[in-house]
Amino acid sequence: MTLRRSLPGLVAGALGISLTLSALPAATAAATAKAQAPTAPTVSEQQVMPHLRALQRIADRNGGNRAHGTQG
Repeated sequence: MTLRRSLPGLVAGALGISLTLSALPAATAAATAKAQAPTAPTVSEQQVMPHLRALQRIADRNGGNRAHGTQG
């Protein structure tokens, strides 16, 4: 009768241990991937402004509208 009482506890313990051990590699892989993720390039104002001015010129020629799906 002691085996029947302790069997559910053993099964639950074994399941808990296996779930914990299976989660460790996934957590380690996620941390490694995050550490190696590329960073966004640094873009200066001097690099961006000519593009923004060109977009604004297009918008000015089309009634000041810069919305997606319109000519401007």
